[in-house]
Amino acid sequence: HPQMFRDKRVIELGAGVGVPGVVAAALSNPRELITTDFLDEVLHILRMNVETNGVQAKVEKLDWKDKEARDALGRFQVILAAAVVYGGATVNARWRHDGLVDCILDLADEDATILLAYEQFHEVDSEFFDVA
Repeated sequence: HPQMFRDKRVIELGAGVGVPGVVAAALSNPRELITTDFLDEVLHILRMNVETNGVQAKVEKLDWKDKEARDALGRFQVILAAAVVYGGATVNARWRHDGLVDCILDLADEDATILLAYEQFHEVDSEFFDVA
């Protein structure tokens, strides 16, 4: 549905390699598209994918817990997030989930569309929806 992104501010959270953001940019004409992740090594791959696919998108580092960074980005009409809800024994899932919820609330325009792709891998993953 390209019209979902056309002429809108779009952000992808926890983009990883950036497939949702790259596809949205390639199939529509968003006013602005920002793809974000936290890890520097992931941001490098994300930048390469944006450049390789020739799409107009900014690549930014974003820590979901950093309110100042969230505020600096402004509000968005579309928020994309794929495979960002996960936990397991090695991850403080509650801390991550609280940060993601706060991030979405701070970045979402009042009429924002939030597209969240989710597959449950660990029982703790469902805690995100309790927080949200």
